[in-house]
Amino acid sequence: MPSPPTRREAILARSSLAPDPTTIRIELGRESVAFCRAREELARLWRRARLDPALALKRRLWAELLKLVHGREIEGDDLWLQHSYLVIVAKCIALALIRMPEDDPRRLLSGEALAAAGINGAVESDFFDWVTADEAGIALARRIMAHVRRFRLAEVESDVLKILYESLVDRDERHGLGEYYTPDWLAAKVVRHAVDRPLEQRVLDPACGSGAFLFHAVRNFLREADESGMAPARRAKAVCNHVAGIDIHPVAVIIARVTYLLALAPALAAREGGLSIPVSLGDAMQPSIGAFMAGRELTLGAPPPCGWAHVLVGNPPWVAFRHMSADLQKRFKDMARGEGVYVGGKLATQNDLCALFTARAATLYLRPAGRIAFVLPMAVLTRGQFAPLRSGSFHAAKIQWDEAWTMDESVQPLFPVPACVLFGRRCAIAKAPPDRLRAYSGSLPLRDASEEVADARLTVRENAPALDVANFVGGSVYRAHFFNGATLFPRMLCLVEREGLRLGADASALVVVSRRNAQEKQPWKDLADVENKVEAEFLRPVLLGESILPFRLFQTFAGVIPVTQTGELLDAEGAANRGYAGLHGWMRKAETLWRDNQTAAHSFLQQIDYYGKLASQFPVAPLRVVYAKAGNRPAAMMVKDAAAVVDHKLYWSAVARESEALYLCAILNSETARARIEAFQSRGRFGARDFDKVMFNLPIPRFDGKDRLHLALAGTAARAEEIAAGVVLPEGVKFQRARALIRAGLTEAGVAEKIDALVARLLDGG
Repeated sequence: MPSPPTRREAILARSSLAPDPTTIRIELGRESVAFCRAREELARLWRRARLDPALALKRRLWAELLKLVHGREIEGDDLWLQHSYLVIVAKCIALALIRMPEDDPRRLLSGEALAAAGINGAVESDFFDWVTADEAGIALARRIMAHVRRFRLAEVESDVLKILYESLVDRDERHGLGEYYTPDWLAAKVVRHAVDRPLEQRVLDPACGSGAFLFHAVRNFLREADESGMAPARRAKAVCNHVAGIDIHPVAVIIARVTYLLALAPALAAREGGLSIPVSLGDAMQPSIGAFMAGRELTLGAPPPCGWAHVLVGNPPWVAFRHMSADLQKRFKDMARGEGVYVGGKLATQNDLCALFTARAATLYLRPAGRIAFVLPMAVLTRGQFAPLRSGSFHAAKIQWDEAWTMDESVQPLFPVPACVLFGRRCAIAKAPPDRLRAYSGSLPLRDASEEVADARLTVRENAPALDVANFVGGSVYRAHFFNGATLFPRMLCLVEREGLRLGADASALVVVSRRNAQEKQPWKDLADVENKVEAEFLRPVLLGESILPFRLFQTFAGVIPVTQTGELLDAEGAANRGYAGLHGWMRKAETLWRDNQTAAHSFLQQIDYYGKLASQFPVAPLRVVYAKAGNRPAAMMVKDAAAVVDHKLYWSAVARESEALYLCAILNSETARARIEAFQSRGRFGARDFDKVMFNLPIPRFDGKDRLHLALAGTAARAEEIAAGVVLPEGVKFQRARALIRAGLTEAGVAEKIDALVARLLDGG
């Protein structure tokens, strides 16, 4: 039996670390001792450094650039310190990779040390050099450098720096930018599939992030160079002429440049002559960032010229229109219309930046007959807002989409929603994706699984049928009779708590105050409550998504609804002109807060009546069917409240008879209907999630009071209402649990099964 290792051997073993994702995260990530200590030291250093005007300017320039990227102000110092640490680590990795004995952090962070070795563009002077203005900062950088040198960096086989980026940069920030970094197993497969002649094809990732696709494109080239007998001295420089990247985020570019250098590791020792890392800072869609940064803190590499790339690969930003800043929304509309990918009407808020980016990148950078391979949300293959992208016909470019891969919700961990990869070629005639695809399914042990692990754990189905495209016309006659509720947002300006009567005031008015909740986001969550007296006729019950259970009302909420009984909308001025002093006071305060904090160009009244979805509810119908637009299981009920207003998380329809309402509730609540429309739904991490109007893709006939099957459905739904009303709901229960309890009661009583059987007969024409 071998003897146990000595203390010295154990220390030596720990001083030589494998550069795998898990070790990187443990040793350098957010929960590591190294980061926690460095974060404390950086905070102490910055408290002193911020008093230096030159260093404060660096912080200001960083914030201004990120404002252009994010579309909003960056508050606090947390992100600034996270970025500082991340950049120091990345630069230390670059130095350690080429085994330079350099010990001066100032030469390291400025890039002088690497430039002296003939490597340009990998490390440069930037905002984060502020650390070396203080002796304590220099000492901190030396400690980080010593820690990084423990890794066997020549053994790197993946984009390990994205592990740090995702660990250290808050998820909310990455979500706002549409940053969903691609795991290496997927990036490697996409690159190998799209780049079939690495030594001949120029490859560009126009949204390179931390550099995963660049890493595998470089390694793909080097493997081919080795097999073809290319002289080792030529390989590193040749790669830099064939693989390039662009990104809009300054820290991502710094990380990607070091990732590129790590990818070059097998060719660095034998190289001859200097190198320049071809990763550029800039907006791949337009030059806004370049104009701002020229001559400032970060050097702009020259982006590839138009038509440079034989292959475009990558994962463009996924940002829905409703989540964009007001400035980005305006730019998006103009550019998307110009490229022919904008969708208007009720799908307008569902437009996505990834569609514009794909069309724009193909137009700007892809050569004729060039290949494109982009990772995109799976919704691209099915949803109406992506129809122009699927067509492949853009204003200045035509793409023939010739292949698609899908990764359903079971492929986790991956992205927040299911994904696909679209492969196409720039041609004279556009072509939609084919009707057969490659489908991946199965779970992974970790997000950063290797390609070998992914191959072992995932099931691949070749020639799987294409996904059903969601229909927005046709199907049931009821499609045209259901409407989305009003956009009552921000909630704090619409929903209220009733404070009671103001003493000595008119009893027809109540004092109300903003209703707050834990889900509020900035800037609304930090704003002070609105409080005012409001006339009773403008205080109405509001039905939200969580108000509705199957066949039963759960709860209503009180809201200030500035609409008269006849449907006239009143802003603050209109309320004053009609003598509604209370409503005038509330609306004046709400309009001021909206104007000072809005991210959209329209007024507060236009916001809550977006697309006329509030005014169209007046006069309020005395009998309606209402169902929840989202959820894993459907929830619908009959509403007999002629005062209640419906929020946008619900759909509603006025009906003339209770029998028709019950008939519809039976269908909309049924598992049979849900299962049949599942393929049409958008999908999230936990499966199909949105109903919207996809139920009406089914052939649901108009209710006929003489049809026995229709009447049987209505009668069974009436029984379901009775059972739902009798289910005891625990005090304080959440609406999701309440829905489950109702469904359990219906199942136990045998009513759910009966409804499902009747709905199956109806939909099958029985």
